[in-house]
Amino acid sequence: MKKLWLDDAGFIVSLELLLIATILVLGLVACWTSLRNAMVAEFLVIEQTILGLHPSIEQVDFHPPVVIKAAPVVDDDVPIVSLLP
Repeated sequence: MKKLWLDDAGFIVSLELLLIATILVLGLVACWTSLRNAMVAEFLVIEQTILGLHPSIEQVDFHPPVVIKAAPVVDDDVPIVSLLP
């Protein structure tokens, strides 16, 4: 057991792999972000081209619905009617 506890040969390898994996993940995130931005730019160019070809097409802005949560209204002037005999 002491030999296993003192053996640190795999520690450096696992630390290097962790560092390489971290660098790869950060690089992929940056790459995906730039890819998304490039695709959005291309879609805007396509949109402007289509709108230029057909001036009768109207551009509709999409606005998601706004959800307003309010407290329930309690009317104290309404009498309470009991349906029990």
